[in-house]
Amino acid sequence: MLVYELRLNGCFCGEYATLEEALKRATAAVIEDADLDPEIIDRRTGRASMLCASKRWRDEIAERLGG
Repeated sequence: MLVYELRLNGCFCGEYATLEEALKRATAAVIEDADLDPEIIDRRTGRASMLCASKRWRDEIAERLGG
C-alpha cells in the first residue's frame, strides 16, 4: 500500500510505501535543486508525515515566529 505522497512545489511527484523511501526521494530532489519546496503527506491522515514536512506547517511556524 502506498501511504506517503511526495509533492515538490505543490505538485504531485510520487507515492511511496514507507516514509524512508519518500525522504530519500525528497532529499535527492533537493540536492539537485535547493529551491524546491518538498512536502511529504501521510495519505492516511491527509497531514504532514512529520513536523515541518509540509508548507502549511512551515508557514504556520514562520507566522508564529514573526517571519
